[in-house]
Amino acid sequence: MKKTKFIALVLIVSVMMMGAGYAWWNDSVRIDNTVTTGELKVEFETDRVLGEFWGDDERGRTYAVQPYFPTDGVGNKTMTASLEKLFPTDDVFSVVSVKITNSGSVAAKFGSADVKANASGQMKEKLNARVYINKPFVSGETINWHADQNATGTLGDLKSTIETALAGIEIEPGQTRLFRIRYNLDPSAGNNLQNSDAEPEITLNWVQYNQD
Repeated sequence: MKKTKFIALVLIVSVMMMGAGYAWWNDSVRIDNTVTTGELKVEFETDRVLGEFWGDDERGRTYAVQPYFPTDGVGNKTMTASLEKLFPTDDVFSVVSVKITNSGSVAAKFGSADVKANASGQMKEKLNARVYINKPFVSGETINWHADQNATGTLGDLKSTIETALAGIEIEPGQTRLFRIRYNLDPSAGNNLQNSDAEPEITLNWVQYNQD
């Protein structure tokens, strides 16, 4: 009889422990959170920055080349410029100048560049390119013409030249920077490349930047 009572007691305790264990495994706290993601949106602006003729200075004569955008003003990630009737000289330049604006809600940092030269092999070697990225300004302010960083190369290595000039560059939401490329056909090109054309196509890639 005592043995039977002992077994029954063991069974009751086991069932109670199972219930306690079940309750423990199923005890939970639910927390509902609302997560809102930011928008990364850095684009070229189509605003005219320079007139057709910029002017003369101690470096020579500079002509502005107005860029165009394959997306017709919407989501401008890629810029193209037609460089026409170039001739070998050290004192006449063609400048492509465009605004880069962060119209998103998160800070952006330059990542990489994609470049299609759209030119002959000789033109890639002889067309010099100097890339400038200016200090930031916000809408309504006067354009900041002071270059923050720059680098020099040729059309053939324009990708690496852009990536050098823009290395570490950041743009906060609402900020704009002026991006310029000054081209000239090297005097050593000779007569073979006179009146030659090039149409470089440039895409700048940006990544989200989180400050520590």
